[in-house]
Amino acid sequence: MEKSAIVAELGESTLLLPAAVERALRANDRAKYLFALLQNARLKADQPSTELSNLSAEREQAGVSETRFDAVVREARSVGADRYAIPLAAILVANALAAVEEMILPVATAHPEEGNRFRVRFDRIRSEAAPVEGDLIARSTVDALTSGDRAGGDSLHLLVLDLHRAILAIQASLATEEVDGARTYGLREEDRRLVRAFMAGVRRTQALKFEHPGLGTTAARVGERLVIQNDIGETDAHVIVVSVANREVSITYSDVHAARLEFFQELLRPSGFDWTETATRVASAPIPSAEYLLSVGRCHPPTESDLEAALTAVGSKIVFLIDWNRARKELRSFVRNREAVSLLRWAATEEVGHRAFLVLGGEALLREAIDLAPKGQLPYRTRLSEVLGSSRTRQYFEWVFRTASNGLRSGAPRALLRDEVKAELLRYFHTLDEDLLGMCIEQASLLVELARSVEDSLSGLADGAPPERADRAATQAKAWEKAADEIVARVRTITRRSGTPELFRELVGIVDDAVDALEDAAFSLKLASGHVGSQELFAVLGGIARIVTESAQEFLKSVHALGLLGPASREEELQGFLGSTSRVAGLEESCDVALRAAREKIWSSGADFRESALALEVAGHLEQSTNHLKRAAYTIKDDVFERLNRGAFRFHAE
Repeated sequence: MEKSAIVAELGESTLLLPAAVERALRANDRAKYLFALLQNARLKADQPSTELSNLSAEREQAGVSETRFDAVVREARSVGADRYAIPLAAILVANALAAVEEMILPVATAHPEEGNRFRVRFDRIRSEAAPVEGDLIARSTVDALTSGDRAGGDSLHLLVLDLHRAILAIQASLATEEVDGARTYGLREEDRRLVRAFMAGVRRTQALKFEHPGLGTTAARVGERLVIQNDIGETDAHVIVVSVANREVSITYSDVHAARLEFFQELLRPSGFDWTETATRVASAPIPSAEYLLSVGRCHPPTESDLEAALTAVGSKIVFLIDWNRARKELRSFVRNREAVSLLRWAATEEVGHRAFLVLGGEALLREAIDLAPKGQLPYRTRLSEVLGSSRTRQYFEWVFRTASNGLRSGAPRALLRDEVKAELLRYFHTLDEDLLGMCIEQASLLVELARSVEDSLSGLADGAPPERADRAATQAKAWEKAADEIVARVRTITRRSGTPELFRELVGIVDDAVDALEDAAFSLKLASGHVGSQELFAVLGGIARIVTESAQEFLKSVHALGLLGPASREEELQGFLGSTSRVAGLEESCDVALRAAREKIWSSGADFRESALALEVAGHLEQSTNHLKRAAYTIKDDVFERLNRGAFRFHAE
């Protein structure tokens, strides 16, 4: 719009309105800084040992040159039940009142009636506040100036918030041109290029807000700065202002949610933004509804193209703040808080977003899916991640976020997308048995590796290999034993909190005993390698170890065969399973025989007592492992026979 058209529409008296708006916006920055300074000073007086920011960064950002204000927080002290000695208190209050008067001016010029209402509020607040005498200020006066709690009554801070909103509306009405969707006024030619860069980021991701309002952008030249403001929500204290001056980009960001503020900071750190201390709080009481946090982020791009890239990055990230806290709360019903934040960060980084998930129903949608799952799969007050595991739950939610976002943007029917989300979750539940079987196979595979390692160590020692070989094998055995323990923990967590068969819980416990026995054998062999001199004894023990390895291999076959059994399985598959379990039992008997023969050989070898004791200890651990494997094989076979009698299997042929 031409400037002449603005003059015609608003009248001659409004010619100076743009300049008044610019001054009012600067006054808004000063007022909020002064409120924060007073509040931090009071907190320091109440809690002298607490370390608080002196707000020097915020002072500079607000354009306040008084460096002596930086000592206010540090030197504040309490001088009574409801009085404080705050350096320069009278000056701080006077400056705050002057800033508010400057903010009222453009509102009164553009909208006299609205300006009068603000003036009445201002006069009432000023008259009701106790006078400030030098450095002495009453607690009630600090409240009257800085309170952010509307339920507790009016305050100068609340008045400033309302004035700021009114001034932004006037600023929007003064826009003389649109730059790629941003309403702007008073721009220089070089400003337009930067606004376009910012809007490129906004436009790239704005579809991810779907029908939610927000992301309206205004930009103006305010003194020597280009100021860009984006509408990101309805909360009074949720504000983002981007300033550009001398190839420095600064972001002033305030929020009532510390977690969301930290989230936004992390999103922009890869773009080169460093953030000041987030410690500013303006409230009448230390409760969440009456406080906000403020942080300033700065970036110094080395080139003009880097400057544009930084602005584009900022514009592209704002959409991910919309409904962020709501999404986090709904996700916390299924995953832990840190996992929820991590998932939201992934959604922002991938530019998928979380709004589509909420549009389709969010938590309520997943509750519907859970209600369709087999009874007992997700007990009351149990997180989804405790049943599916953190990794698979993360995988599911990433799929949901991406599917919902892509589906809504492509125009897919919402009912269809909801059904897909529910069906996918049910698929995850239905594969729990297969997952547990996979964990049992993984544990049995570790057992085979452990048995082979012990056998290889004994073979090497029988051939005269140095003791270091057994040392390395013992270290590796400990690592395998730890990995097997983690499998046991995962299986027990899932079976304890879901309706899956108890077979898995019992089976991994028995196999874990076999793993422990082999790890003990590896450790005892490490000791024996340095004290047993007879290679013949190691050869005898090696014979037992070969039986153990064969037993572990047959047990692994039986677990694999278990996964093939189902209503459509063939008779030869059942015979294969039964053959493996029978061979495990037969090998246990062979190991008993080999152990007796080894005992005779050890005691007749003429070895000293220490050598004999160590050799017998290794042999005993090896034999114990086959006992546990026989019990595990029988446990599986009993379960299969029981299901054969019922005519049903949980496992299906691939």
